[in-house]
Amino acid sequence: MTSPEVSKRPLNGTCLIVVLPVVFRQEGFSWRLENPLDWDTLFGVSLKKGECDAIRRTLGEEMQLAFEKRRKSKGYTSEEGLLAAWETSVKIRSGMYWLRFCGETQWDEKGCVFRGQVQQISQFKWREKKLKTALELQKRENAIKTNFINYAVHEFKAPLATIFSSLEILNHYADRYEQEKGEVPYFSEHFRKIGKHLGIMNAFLEELVLLSSVRKNGPANSGETFFLGAFIRDLVRGLELPAMKNRNLALLLPDEDREVTLDKLLLEHILRNLISNAFKYSPGRQDPELALHIKDRSFTLFVRDYGVGIPEMEQKELFRIPYRASNAKAFTGTGMGLLIVGDFVERLGGKISFRSEEGKGTSFELEFPLEQPLFTRASK
Repeated sequence: MTSPEVSKRPLNGTCLIVVLPVVFRQEGFSWRLENPLDWDTLFGVSLKKGECDAIRRTLGEEMQLAFEKRRKSKGYTSEEGLLAAWETSVKIRSGMYWLRFCGETQWDEKGCVFRGQVQQISQFKWREKKLKTALELQKRENAIKTNFINYAVHEFKAPLATIFSSLEILNHYADRYEQEKGEVPYFSEHFRKIGKHLGIMNAFLEELVLLSSVRKNGPANSGETFFLGAFIRDLVRGLELPAMKNRNLALLLPDEDREVTLDKLLLEHILRNLISNAFKYSPGRQDPELALHIKDRSFTLFVRDYGVGIPEMEQKELFRIPYRASNAKAFTGTGMGLLIVGDFVERLGGKISFRSEEGKGTSFELEFPLEQPLFTRASK
C-alpha cells in the first residue's frame, strides 16, 4: 500500500479532524451521492474528474450495501429514521484511503434521502493495522517461548527423576552403612546437599511451567463466585507449610463476609506464596499476619511478617525478574515466587505494593475488584 501524497494544505498531519456533510439520494433500488464534496480537503490531494466520478459511483454502491444490511439486521420495513454507519476504502492514483460514513435516512418531497457525515480515517486504519500486526507477532513470539519452556522442562524432568531415584538408592546404602558401622558416613552430607538442590531445581521447573501456562492463556477468563472471608479461612485452616514449624498465622477478617467473582486458583496461589514466604523469612520471630478489608467495590489483603526484610537497594528488583535478596541466601527458594505473584495479581485486575525494612520485616498490600471486569452476573 502506497502512502497518499500530502496536500499543500496539510491538516495538522491528519485528516481525522475533517468532517464533511454528505447526502445520498435513493433512486429506485440504488443510491447516488447527491451533494458535491471537497475532495481536496477530504483526501488532502487534488483529484482528476475521472477519479471523482469513479469514487461517486463506488460510494453509491457502498451506500446501497450498507443500507440493505442495516435494514435487515434491524428488521426495518420502512426507510424512515434508519441509522447507518459504515467504512469503505477508496483507491486513487496516490494510494488507498479509508472513509467512514454515519447518518440517518429521512423523507422529503423528492423521496428517501440519507443525510450524514463523512470522515477520512486512513491514518487511523493504518495504525490499527500496524497494531494488529504487532499484536499477532507478539502472540506468535509468546507461543514460541511457551512451547520452548514446556519442551525444556520436559527434557529436564526425565534426568531429574533419574537423579532422584539414584539418590534414594545411595541414601539407602548410606543408612545400611550407618547401621553396620555405627557411624554416619562422611558422604551423607553430600547426599543431603544433592537432595536439597534437586528439590530447588524441581520447584523452579514447576513454577516455570505454571507461569508460562497462565501467560499462554492470557488474562484470567475463568472464575467463580464465592464468599471471600470463608475462602480465606478455609485456606488458612488447611495450610501445612514446612516453614510454619508449629507457628500460627494471625488472621483478621471483617465481621460481614462478601461475595467475589474471580479466578479462585490464582488468588489461592498468590496467598499461599506470600504466606509461605512470611513464615520462611521470619524464623523464631513474631507470627506473620493476614488481614482482609472489604470496600464497596474492592477488597484489600495485607500479608505481614517480622522477619529479615528486604535490603532497600534491592527492593526495586521485586516482581521484575527471578531474584533472591542477598540476605535470603540461607533460605531455600528459587526466586520465582514474587515474579509469579506479581503476574497473577495483574491478571486478576489487581495492584500490589509492599513496604520492607531490613531486619524488621515486610508487608505486602494487594487490592482487587470484587468482581473481575471480564465476569458479569449473567455468566455466573
